[in-house]
Amino acid sequence: MTLENYAGVAVIEVTNSADIAISSISITHSEVSLSGGWVIKLSEVEKIENILFNKIIVELGDCSSLISVIPRLKSQISTFKVFLEGAKLESEDAVNAFVEYQQADLAKRKKIARPTFFEWPSDIDLTQIGKALRHYGLQDKIIGTDKEMEHVLSAARLLKFFIQKWQIDEQIRSNRKYVLEDLAKVTILPPRFFKVTSDNEN
Repeated sequence: MTLENYAGVAVIEVTNSADIAISSISITHSEVSLSGGWVIKLSEVEKIENILFNKIIVELGDCSSLISVIPRLKSQISTFKVFLEGAKLESEDAVNAFVEYQQADLAKRKKIARPTFFEWPSDIDLTQIGKALRHYGLQDKIIGTDKEMEHVLSAARLLKFFIQKWQIDEQIRSNRKYVLEDLAKVTILPPRFFKVTSDNEN
């Protein structure tokens, strides 16, 4: 599978010295879905490796204890900040491309509508995930969630929301006549965010 077709993301948090909580997200062009949640003992190395295999890992807090038992996972780790910065830069690049296209022939193109993208934040306070969810009109908690899963699941739901906003931005950007060749490819995640997995596969 490639960036254009499918990606897996796992939001993780080491909840104490012995356990890790994981919430996974599956991403295609047609669907972004929460695809599983687990609380696992850090000693269950094979099980953790199987769940996190070939996924982009988004860590909440310090995951050094996970890396100490599975060092190779370090190359798969990314962050909310990397996702948001990547999405923001791509939307800014698209607006700049529009401005250049319009200015090249202002008389003919002055009435072409400027693209409007999601207003991307620069980062998220991971200690205030519930507040961020409410800000975007989402429920801050799912009733009945196991306490050890609450934070990870909330973060995964927020990331799912951002991924869906990214995909809407991609449709807006790719439909513009001034977006050509490779730039017209629709990607299911910001390329800068996906790069962590691509590098790990090489």
